[in-house]
Amino acid sequence: GWVVGWMDYVMYTELGGYVWVPQPSPAGNTFFSVFFIDTLHGWAVGGDGKTIATSTGGQIWVEQITDLPYRNLKSVIFTDTMHGCAVGEDGAITVTFDGGNDWIYKQTGRVNTLNDIFILKEKAWAVGEWGTIMHSSDEGESWNKQVSGTQRFLNSVDFINDSNGWIAGRSGTILSTSNGGHDWYGMESGSGEDLWDIDFIDKDRGWIVGDSGTLLSTFDGGLSWINDSICNKFTFLNSVFFLDSNYGWISGQSIWDTGRIYRTV
Repeated sequence: GWVVGWMDYVMYTELGGYVWVPQPSPAGNTFFSVFFIDTLHGWAVGGDGKTIATSTGGQIWVEQITDLPYRNLKSVIFTDTMHGCAVGEDGAITVTFDGGNDWIYKQTGRVNTLNDIFILKEKAWAVGEWGTIMHSSDEGESWNKQVSGTQRFLNSVDFINDSNGWIAGRSGTILSTSNGGHDWYGMESGSGEDLWDIDFIDKDRGWIVGDSGTLLSTFDGGLSWINDSICNKFTFLNSVFFLDSNYGWISGQSIWDTGRIYRTV
């Protein structure tokens, strides 16, 4: 697995997260998102439109050009080693069809920052500021707005099939859809904290992390959420990923140190 962060921070583990090893990065910037399609091919995006890629499992990273030098890129995802998409500030959406050698900027008419993107086959969803939800049905070639029903900032989106998806955002916001985003409905989270990442492994089981050490879990598709906070209010959890109901990892930071990584035991 891999994690990224401030000041060229790229870390790698092949021991399930027990030991993490730094990897060299060429970009000289902060990274906000990393995605691997397999054990060799990965991409990371970050400040000032920086994008780096590897085909060696992170042993060698090379910088790619996105033509977005003044916009922070917040999230990146690929469907295979050729097709990918990244989103970021000022509504930026950029796509690639050749593994990132060329990135193509897409005009959407939106200026709100997009914080996360999720692609499932040819369909994609991106979420961001002021309740923005953008949807594509052609792998990011064209985009249309979906109605969120909220003005709160949306930070993370996840789907488990073409129909069922969830979004997490500021002030405990959770949204869900059962029809691909044609309709989004608010869910009761039981938390007022800002929520930064969401991950579902099937239509029932999912996890959300956020500020003040917040960890929420559900086993009924989000109809109810259990607060399993794993640390104190001075720890901010930014990312969560589960392979299945037994193996999961969370990354974040405390006000007293630079970064923390948790795993299930």
